[in-house]
Amino acid sequence: MQMLGFDIRDWAEQGALGNLDTVASKEGWEKVIPAPLQEFAKYDGHWIAAPVNIHSTNWMWINKAALDKAGGKEPTNWDELIALLDNFKAQGITPIAHGGQPWQDATIFDAVVLSFGPDFYKKAFIDLDPEALGSDTMKQAFDRMSKLRTYVDDNFSGRDWNLASAMVIEGKAGVQFMGDWAKGEFLKAGKKPGEDFVCMRYPGTQGAVTFNSDMFAMFKVSEDKVPAQLEMASAIESPAFQSAFNVVRGRPRHARMCPIPLSMPVARRPLPMSRKQTARALCLAPWRMAMPIRLP
Repeated sequence: MQMLGFDIRDWAEQGALGNLDTVASKEGWEKVIPAPLQEFAKYDGHWIAAPVNIHSTNWMWINKAALDKAGGKEPTNWDELIALLDNFKAQGITPIAHGGQPWQDATIFDAVVLSFGPDFYKKAFIDLDPEALGSDTMKQAFDRMSKLRTYVDDNFSGRDWNLASAMVIEGKAGVQFMGDWAKGEFLKAGKKPGEDFVCMRYPGTQGAVTFNSDMFAMFKVSEDKVPAQLEMASAIESPAFQSAFNVVRGRPRHARMCPIPLSMPVARRPLPMSRKQTARALCLAPWRMAMPIRLP
């Protein structure tokens, strides 16, 4: 079953997941899968999930024509972002394309908090430090969320993320804050990166990466069914599947992002713009702060 990080931990704590150590040891997952993913693919020292990709979440997707009308400068800090949003409003388009669903709100909030620095992000969202959570910096993060709220349209509540992407694609909105999966919507619409749209990190998070990962976990079954589960886990981690799946989905394969010794080399293929940026940032950024956060 496909799951995300903390869902896997919840099932593991219930003792419901099967053990994948046999295939993981045989195929050298320890050397291939980045350490931060292993924290969620393992439980009590045992492999209980097979990661298939990494979603990079702190992205902005900007309509290139609207950006050019605003002077063409990509915002690198909060003040420049607000100036750009004001310009979009003056152009008569919705500044921010957004869907008012909890996970979409959380995606933006994650980036806003990260923009105050990886150390603060780690203290607040990973260490759950009470001082950080109650600090003036966190209050400022909420203030910024309130400010961003003023740039969405009246019909944002409940809108699906892909419909928000369509607003940017069609020139009805200036920007969307969304993970790397949004790129598929732009490409499907025949848009070209750098010509029709621009992707960049949320201002203030350049060089930092927040992420989540699709993983496949196996529930405990009778002994006669275990071999089939291990075969599926092996297929998921195979170079062929990793390459084919993630080229189509528009996300980086976990196995080729950083100079980690690989026992299963994946054939190199050209990476589109946002995926190149993601791969580079994942190699350079401190992994310790780029862990999934648990949301209520």
